[in-house]
Parts: sequence; C-alpha cells; structure tokens
Amino acid sequence: MHNRSARQGLERPPLIDTRDLEAARVLLATIYGDLTADTVGRGHRFEWRATPVDMGPVSLFSGAFASGMCLRGVSSGYTVSMATGGSVPAASSGEAAEIAPGRSAAVFSPGVRSEWSVEGPARPMNLRVDARYLEAQLEALTGVAIRGPLAFSLSMPTTDGPGTFLARLCRFLSTETERAGRALGHPVVMASLGEAVARALLFGQPHDHAHLLEKAAPPSSRSVVRLVEEYLDAHAEGPIGTADLTTLAGASMASIDGAFAYRGATPWDFLRKRRLLLARDRLLLAEPGETAASVAHAAGYLRVERFGAAYAAEFGETPAETRRRGLLAAEAPPSPRPRATSPSPRGAEAATVFLVHRDPCWRGAAAGLLQEAGHVVQAFASSLALLEAARAVVSGCVVLDVQLPDLNGLEVRALLREEGCALPVVFTSDDGDVTVAVEAMKAGAVDFLAEPLDAEALLAAVARALALDAEARAARAEVEALAARLAALSPRQREVCERVARGMLNKQIATELGISMSAVRLYRSEGMEKLGVASAAELASLFARHERGTGEGGG
Repeated sequence: MHNRSARQGLERPPLIDTRDLEAARVLLATIYGDLTADTVGRGHRFEWRATPVDMGPVSLFSGAFASGMCLRGVSSGYTVSMATGGSVPAASSGEAAEIAPGRSAAVFSPGVRSEWSVEGPARPMNLRVDARYLEAQLEALTGVAIRGPLAFSLSMPTTDGPGTFLARLCRFLSTETERAGRALGHPVVMASLGEAVARALLFGQPHDHAHLLEKAAPPSSRSVVRLVEEYLDAHAEGPIGTADLTTLAGASMASIDGAFAYRGATPWDFLRKRRLLLARDRLLLAEPGETAASVAHAAGYLRVERFGAAYAAEFGETPAETRRRGLLAAEAPPSPRPRATSPSPRGAEAATVFLVHRDPCWRGAAAGLLQEAGHVVQAFASSLALLEAARAVVSGCVVLDVQLPDLNGLEVRALLREEGCALPVVFTSDDGDVTVAVEAMKAGAVDFLAEPLDAEALLAAVARALALDAEARAARAEVEALAARLAALSPRQREVCERVARGMLNKQIATELGISMSAVRLYRSEGMEKLGVASAAELASLFARHERGTGEGGG
C-alpha cells in the first residue's frame, strides 16, 4: 500500500513506500505528467520506495524500484534523471542516452515523448523542475520573453563540466534529507536552492535557447543599483528571487549584474551581507527557542557549519559567541545613568561630516546637501586643513577627494590612520579609472563615489559611514567599560578571577598562587561581585571580550 510517514522535524521527510502498481502509476502521473508505468522482466515483485524533497517549483525523488520498470509518455516539466545504482537506457525525440551512476544523466523536456526502461532493479534519482518556473528564470536572466518549452539535449555527462555541479547538488540534497528535512522547506532556503538548480540546468546543459545566455547585456544605470539595494535591504528576511529583482528594475539580471560591476560585487553578495547582519541581530536578541540552525536557515544557509564560517569571516566571532553576548546583556542589570557633570562622548547626532574637495562648487553643493539632511558639516579645500581639524574629532566620517592638489586622498587616509584617527572614509573622484577605485576600496573606504555629484549616493554613503563609526565607537566604549570594571579589582582578586576564567579549579589556583583554598574562595567571590557576574562562564566571557578588544593574550 501507499504510505507517507508522519514524522516531523529534522528527520527524513515523508517516504513513498508502495507495492501497489496502480497506486504507483497514479503517483508517477501526478509527479511527472502523462506517463504510463509497467513492470518488465521476471523474478522480482514490484516495490517502489522513494524519498521526495519538495522545494516548491523544484523537487527531487531518490529511491529504488525492486523490479524492472518502463516509463513512457510526455513529462509536464523538465526532468533530470540520474541513477545511484544500475545503468538505465533512455530515449527521447529520436535521441538515445545511458543513465549511468557517476558518469551520465538524461534531461527530458516537456511536450516530448520519452522513455525510461530497465529490466532489473534500479535506483533512480530524478530532479523535476516546473516548466513555467524554469522558463521564467531564463526570461529574468536574459530579458527575452520565452514562448513554449525549451528543448534540451538528452544526454548529460556528469564526470566533468557543468553537469557535474548539478549532479553533486542533487546528491547533496538527497543526503541532506536525512538530517535537515524541515530546513529544505524554509522559504529562504527553498528559494536559494531552487534558483541554484535552475541556473545549473540552464547554463550546464545545451538547449535551443542557450544562445540567449551568451549575449552581452548593456548594464543598467547606477540608480538601479540603489533601487535594488533598497529592495534587498527591505525584504532580506523573506525569499527573494531573480524575477523579483528584474521586475523591480525593469531590466534583465545580466543588466543588473553589469550595473553592480563597479561595486566589485553582485546583488546576491549584498543580500548575503544583509542577511548576516539580520542574523547577528537575531542572535543578540537571544529569543528563547532560537537556535543557530534556525538563524542559519533564515539567512539562507542550509548547513549550519557553512553559516558559521561565513558569519565568523564577517564579524570575527562565532554565532554562539554573539548569542552569549546577547544573553549576558539581557541578564545584566541596567547601567546607572552618568552624572550630568561627567563628560560623555558625542553620539551620532553630533557626528561631523568632513568634506575635503579641490572644487569649491562641488564642495559647496555637497555641504549644502548634507546640512539639509541634518548633518554637521566642515568643508576644506586641502588635506592639511583636514588633518589639523581631525585631531580633535570624536565621531563622524570623511568625504575625501582622491585627486587633492597637495596630498592625494589615499595618502591622506594613511596619515589619518598614523595619527590615530579612525574615522570612516568615503572617496570621490571625477576619474573613471577602475584601478583608483580598487585601490581606494583596498585602503578601507566605505564607498567610492564617481562624480558628478549624485545626491542619493552621497547621502547613502555618508549614512553607512556614520553607522560604521557608531558601531566602532560602541565597541571601543565596551572595551573601556570592561577595562574600568577590571581596574576595580585588587591585584589578588584579578589573579584569582583570571585563573577561574581559564577554567582552573579552586585547588589548582591555591597551589599555583601559594594561598589557602578559603582565600581563593574569598577573592573569587569578591572579584565576581565587583565585576557583576554570577558564574565562571560569565567571568570567562568577560575576560575573552576584554582580550579581543585590547588584543591581549590570555596570561
């Protein structure tokens, strides 16, 4: 009989397990279209077992037939047929192909009569892509309306070339069902995987519309870049597909990619960074029930370890460390208000935007624009004036002309660093030399703006720079606060607390310092009370954050 398992969670998804040939025929027709199914050969009782992976417009079925089978008919979608055991002959529209494990697959197009036949037991793995979905993907990539189904070549080698990537992706999805069934159904993960499969098929297998992918598309205007980035920023928490961006921009994906080229990145690079920022926010909130896996899936990652690697590369700490910081912040008592008489650093509202440009017209127009937006602005014609003013700066950013008459912008940036000024820099230039832009970004620029003046681009770049400055100041303030807390300890309290943070037992600390166990307990209790921590784990986290912020090693 036909059974679908009711198991939930991160276990295997519903399993097709039937010995009823009529039930199997109904299922096969439902999945693939107008097909007939018959057993062939003797000596084996019919049985079909399969594990389906349903990702909306893309689905994968891996399993086994205990008897020989022959499938004939017309598929309603695009099907890539592979085998994990036993070779299978296939035919379609006058072509013949062999489906061999690790060597070759077959691609069946809709609307074409095809046949898949094997005389003995077989272990097929079939990828099915909805016809309209794949055709819409091609339209989005090229900007050309597609009429009717694509005609793919039947035989697909999987030993080398693009077909190898598609085969590996299918094997990965098949094995992943054993450990992450629910993750495959997450909307963000599902959208990413569906487009990865569609692109692999469109670019990896010859078809009668492949020439459209080879045509160079003129890049869209840079205003499209801002439009797309704003859309990605606003919708990053949900699934976003190629078609969403092409509809928004009114241009093909190739044109949008061309417009992004000057940033040295793609829209998907921007989206990945935005989703990582959202992931950090979720981890810092430390909501009950939130796990690294749920955060990873919301960021579009199927595998938690890949998410962890990308997260650590972006933020310099693991997701677990961020979550721990969030938990500690939630448990910490509210900080006392500073006295009115004590000086406090200027916040973002008092940040200063320093404009340095050789052209007085550009300088005046930019200063007026930023002042209208509510920013405090100081404008200079030379780098020397900036260097003098920046010495007393607490917060802000610098908008810096690369081609200054005295020192060029890159040299000014280096001098600012030497003098301990860490203000973020936005470079501007009227020279379209890509090399200059690359050097500026390598020097740590927040952005590189081409002239003439683009009001929206300037305001957006300054906003990003000021946000980065605020983050850096917050990090420095945290280090200073930690240092102040540690400075309140007596030398002996600090010696004991440092060793507790390293995981040493009271007995080990007493032996190493040459004091009694009761003294260790006393210094430990007093030190933890002064630091405002309640456990050895919190103590270890405090010392680790201080070491990261100051660059000190554990002693």
